[in-house]
Amino acid sequence: MNTIKEFFIFLRDLLLDYMRSRLFPVTVLMVLLSAALTFKLYDLQIINGDTYSQTIETRSEKTISIRSIRGNIYDRNGTLLAYNKLSYNVTIENVADISSVAKSHDMTTNELLNKICYDTLSILHENGDELSVSIPIELKDGKYEYTASGTSLKMFLRNVYSVNSYDDLTPAEKNTSAENMIRYMRYGDDTSKGFGVDERYSDEEALELLAIRYALFLNRFQQYVSVVISDDVSEKSRNDILEHSDELLGIGIDTDYKRVYNDSIYFSHILGYVGQASQDEINSLNEDIGKEAYKSGAVIGKSGIEQSYESYLHGEDGEEHVYVDNLGKIIESIDKTDSTIGNDVYLTLDAGLQKYCYDILEQEIAAIIVSRMINLRVANNTDIEVIPVNYVYFALFNNGLISLDNMAEIDATDHEKSIYSSYQERKQTALSNLSDQLGDYPQLIGSLSAEYLNYSEYICEMLSKNKAFNSSMVPLDDPMRVKFGEGQITLRDYLEYLIDIEAIDISVITDKDEYYDSDETYNVMTEYILEELKDDSEFDLCVVRSMIDDGTITSDDCISLLYEQGFLMTEGDQDLKNYRAGAIDSFEYMTRKIKNLEITPAMLAIEPYSGSIVVTDCQTGEIRALVSYPSYDNNIMANSVDVEAYNKLIADKSAPMYNRATMTGTAPGSTFKIISSIAGLSEEVIKRDTYIGCTGVYENVYNKPQCWIYRQYGGVHGPLELSRAIDLSCNFFFYEVGFRLATKNGTYRDSTGLAYLRKYAQMFGLGEKSGIEISEISPHISDSDAVRSAIGQGTHSYTATQLSKYITGVANRGAVFDLSLVGRAVDSDGNVTYNNQHELYNQVYLEPESWDTIDTGLRLVVTDDLYSHTFLNSLNVSISGKTGTAQVGTNHPANALFVSFAPSESPEYSVTTVIQNGYTSGNAADTTAYIYAYLFDKKALEDTVITVQTTDTGESTD
Repeated sequence: MNTIKEFFIFLRDLLLDYMRSRLFPVTVLMVLLSAALTFKLYDLQIINGDTYSQTIETRSEKTISIRSIRGNIYDRNGTLLAYNKLSYNVTIENVADISSVAKSHDMTTNELLNKICYDTLSILHENGDELSVSIPIELKDGKYEYTASGTSLKMFLRNVYSVNSYDDLTPAEKNTSAENMIRYMRYGDDTSKGFGVDERYSDEEALELLAIRYALFLNRFQQYVSVVISDDVSEKSRNDILEHSDELLGIGIDTDYKRVYNDSIYFSHILGYVGQASQDEINSLNEDIGKEAYKSGAVIGKSGIEQSYESYLHGEDGEEHVYVDNLGKIIESIDKTDSTIGNDVYLTLDAGLQKYCYDILEQEIAAIIVSRMINLRVANNTDIEVIPVNYVYFALFNNGLISLDNMAEIDATDHEKSIYSSYQERKQTALSNLSDQLGDYPQLIGSLSAEYLNYSEYICEMLSKNKAFNSSMVPLDDPMRVKFGEGQITLRDYLEYLIDIEAIDISVITDKDEYYDSDETYNVMTEYILEELKDDSEFDLCVVRSMIDDGTITSDDCISLLYEQGFLMTEGDQDLKNYRAGAIDSFEYMTRKIKNLEITPAMLAIEPYSGSIVVTDCQTGEIRALVSYPSYDNNIMANSVDVEAYNKLIADKSAPMYNRATMTGTAPGSTFKIISSIAGLSEEVIKRDTYIGCTGVYENVYNKPQCWIYRQYGGVHGPLELSRAIDLSCNFFFYEVGFRLATKNGTYRDSTGLAYLRKYAQMFGLGEKSGIEISEISPHISDSDAVRSAIGQGTHSYTATQLSKYITGVANRGAVFDLSLVGRAVDSDGNVTYNNQHELYNQVYLEPESWDTIDTGLRLVVTDDLYSHTFLNSLNVSISGKTGTAQVGTNHPANALFVSFAPSESPEYSVTTVIQNGYTSGNAADTTAYIYAYLFDKKALEDTVITVQTTDTGESTD
């Protein structure tokens, strides 16, 4: 018992001593903290475990946009023009446990990711599919080069180096070469591991792997959204990827809708195309509709009807609200709103007529080229009425049908290599001789051969193109420019003169911040010129042109190259067999290929190669056909752009993406004389039976303009009244009309006459755009020289659509409609959501007898002896129209125009045809004849072939 008592006494003393010591407070504090921690753990894990678990995982709420299905586009008869095709996209996403999977395979994460990407690429390539992601670097001739510049390149560098702003980059990073960038992305450096694309992959393979890895890297903060790496893949690729899904971790197949255009070449300028919206476009669209309907990644109309009727076609995007964790993975879907399909849009076009008009215009232009070709080689042709055959051969090179680059390839034929070797020798000789011309051995321009004259002219063009030469500082009448053009000075003299007048911007030529005197500037510029010419593809073509002109590259060479480079196929080519057998010569061979459209005017891009046709319903202003030639496949531009095909379109010298019908303004020529007639009658300066005697030369104004019949044939028309003046397109008669409109109280003022012409031109809609629902340039009514403006000269400029609006108003005896391409829009339930009412633009009032006089003249244009031999006058329908031949300077063939309507008695359709550089209005009239045959007399088409006017039809505006 004493022992127990002694133990408790000992324990008490020990505790008292401990409590008196410094350790006691520390112990108490530790016990309290442990208790608090224990209680907190109990609360986190037991009491509120589920709640806190959800809180830890759920980091943020995100919204995923669900794209709507775009409405279709049809012609007026229900022919499908634009629709959505179900497609499969290959996607990649970040996988949370990729590191552990890699470790289980004894691989690094990069090694596994690269293998997955490589295996996916192998499947795609095996089935003919390609990546849709890329980095702005290409491998060219064994060297890496950037394919982007400016803001795009800065953003790429910022992303790769993971900085917030371009300004945060070091000077070395800002100036990283493409070669070093690839090395950094593949292998990293002291601060980064890169993507680990090691030497087991070739440079070409590495470039594609880096593109995928870069796209995945950019998506690292929004892993709830997968990255599309290949779009619209084949069914075979889809199946192969799904079959190997266990091995292709993170790779998936997503369904999407791809916009597809039927018969695209016929409708591309009208329909336009769709593409991913930029942020500026998204902001603008949301502002227009007053809500945040468009989100990042939205696909919208970029041009044409796709753009102008975006609000109808797009539909309503849906959205899904989700919770994502701190890694960006979806944890839970909160709610979802389905998308709604867009409206279908029905155009006023007749698809069959549209296609026919395009084809017939192409055939007509080809026939014009064939009719103007001559079997002669002319180095510098000054006769714009003919096309020397060497110009056609050069066009094969100039517009890329035959490629110099292909001749330099390893697999080029011996014939290609031989020509390429000759070209290289010729180029070196040219550069050496130009060095002499620019240096101490210059020759007068006039004494140079045609070859070196072309080179000298090109040097000035190149300096201007590179913005080193401000050509606006040297007007056409500049004495030294005149001497240069006349060959009285040397190229060196001219360039030194340009330096003296400070037309040369030395800062473009060199970035060295030094002061140069004239001699030093000239030497620096000479070095610059010769260095630029070495790698200038346009100069290369100048060299080729000289070789073709002098026969170094023969016609047989050109024909052979068309087959060797795969543009034409030898199998079944009867023309080639006949040529090789000697049955036809090279000239006949080439004319056959052009006439049969195996080589089209657009491919050659030599004048003429472009034109437009507008067919309009006279009763409504609805457009039945709107053709721009040449055209392009807008499927290339839709969805994601086919970069290679797009670059070819941009390089095409025929500019196929340019809408000639709505964006090319031209002088109306004599087609404007109808306006002058109405102005003259309405202002009572002439009457229906007023006779004006044509004497050939109009003496009442200082410039004494001539009538076309006097200038071309030395003849006169004599006395004419209005209907015959319209028929014969007598310039003299309408000079007098313009003069009388400008003369008040015996005083002639240009402004007075121009004001009257403007007044009546505006009545027929020529003062503003035509009303069509796609992009169109504004018209311009002449503001100088009332006398010449009355015959369609001066500064008039109108598109084919604007001329169509005008002639349709004439056909309706003054009832002028705005033109329209869209009839109605219909929702998915068949309800009409938009219906075009085609309201009248203006009503021009004129006495019925005056309209009769004008109609008589327009009918005579077709029925008079001048056209009695043409197809136009042989159809089983009455046609009225007006020709126009508008000069385009002295170095180009005239533009050919014909505006018309039929039947004459009760017009149903108007047809406006414009052929740029088409030589004579008769060619436009002949083209129009085939369209009326299609509309009213198809039987007449059965036994006809296209013919062309080889001489002027009887009027010219210059």
